[in-house]
Amino acid sequence: MGFVNPGKPLSTKPSKKQIRVKRVRNASVNNHAAKKPKVLHFTFNSLSSDIIRKIFIFAGPNNSLPLVNKRTYHALKFNKDSSNTLWENYSLVLEMIKGYFLIDLSTRLNFDILNEKVKFYETKINKLREPRVFQNQHYKRILKNLKITKEWIEIYQKVEFKYCLLDTLLNYKFISVRLLESLNSSTFGGKGTTLLSFKTMEEVQLNTVQRLRFFRWKFKELGTHYSHLLKDLSDVPEETVDFERYNNYKEYFKSSCKDLEEASNPQLPYYDDEALPSEGFSAFSNLLNFQNGYVHGTGFFGEQENTVGRFRIPERIFNLSRLNLLQYLIENYTYGTIDGNSVLLKVLTPDIPKIYGSLICKIMI
Repeated sequence: MGFVNPGKPLSTKPSKKQIRVKRVRNASVNNHAAKKPKVLHFTFNSLSSDIIRKIFIFAGPNNSLPLVNKRTYHALKFNKDSSNTLWENYSLVLEMIKGYFLIDLSTRLNFDILNEKVKFYETKINKLREPRVFQNQHYKRILKNLKITKEWIEIYQKVEFKYCLLDTLLNYKFISVRLLESLNSSTFGGKGTTLLSFKTMEEVQLNTVQRLRFFRWKFKELGTHYSHLLKDLSDVPEETVDFERYNNYKEYFKSSCKDLEEASNPQLPYYDDEALPSEGFSAFSNLLNFQNGYVHGTGFFGEQENTVGRFRIPERIFNLSRLNLLQYLIENYTYGTIDGNSVLLKVLTPDIPKIYGSLICKIMI
């Protein structure tokens, strides 16, 4: 008793069997973990040609997008002298022109209001039925001024007068005779093939302001003559005004004219810049085209040849390599005065060494 029995366990408690568990990985899970997801690298070359063209338009003129790589160069390439019926990227160039060089000169004119004002004065005079009305000088002048006003309301809505092209467009190398031929009224939603005019920014500002001022003056004339007509019909003695005697437009514009202020006669808006001087144009020039006692208006204001702000053909076109373009501009567009001698020198001077180089060498020897 008390002795250890060799070969026998000391503890009488049953032992726990150790069970080894072998982990078996699922083959499908293992394979999925081994394959890493591919990372898609988005680059400029991933863009479609259509998106590249849209970026080109949003970037505006003078952007360097065509120089990024060969793909973008070919996607944006435009052959200005192409004779193919299908002109590659012509729509791209046209969209660029519409976005950055096409200007609406009638942007301040609300034609609904203008027509409403015309109708207001027509209604006024149509209510007058006395026989002596039709012989009154003010009645006759109202009819004449209404005719002038309605004509210009119609003209200023035509594409060839409503829009113009900024002259800076001519500074770009993609300009060609074929492209200019396409920049006509039908291309921009009008009728016919009248070419759109080129204007400087000074001319754009002048015409935007003067068109509204022209109509405001016409309605002031109508209101003034209608007031004088009513006084004549009321037998109130009034001094007769001979409007034909106003040969000097300055005197005419100093005369008191006022549009009728009634609820059914909507008023034209005023803008702060109307009182500012017109840059590049004389303040004393007859901008509103006053002749024979009437303000006649004009298609484009400020087209006097010698004015500083007038459109002129850019000097970079005065060279022999662009002679066809220069000739087309001279024959088809209105522009300010050009120094003929200066043009000849600029056209011929770059090529004098090429033409006469060998002859000069012989003379020097």
